[in-house]
Amino acid sequence: MSERPRLTQISGSVEALSHVYTIAGATDGSETQFVNKTGATVSITGATVVFDSDVTSNDTANFAIQLINKGLLGVGATAVTSKVTFNTTRGDLAKLVPLALTLSTTAANLLVAAGEVVTLDKTHNGTGGLALPNGKLALQFQFV
Repeated sequence: MSERPRLTQISGSVEALSHVYTIAGATDGSETQFVNKTGATVSITGATVVFDSDVTSNDTANFAIQLINKGLLGVGATAVTSKVTFNTTRGDLAKLVPLALTLSTTAANLLVAAGEVVTLDKTHNGTGGLALPNGKLALQFQFV
């Protein structure tokens, strides 16, 4: 009888889809988006966010998002992606338009060991800031 294939034998990328919840305008927050329960280390190969409502850019009151690997204990600070700030330089983002997040250029930052947690962190800028709308995050990864 042959042995059953293991998750780590999957070639190519696997995708995990998670919900992004609203965070109020003047509030910073962190939302768990991926818990590596695969039993193996994975490498993040892509990340895309889609919001359920428009994000209108603003230079004096906006927010930034970034994926962070919080590690096993939830206290890590490894940047998986670059920050995206919704100011006029970045421009508006219409609802249901996918936004690909720029991955870290440091290969080690893309590794998520078994049990580690990746969060979507929101920081507000300026008075009031903008609310983070509901949406979805698609996270692609490969087994290493």
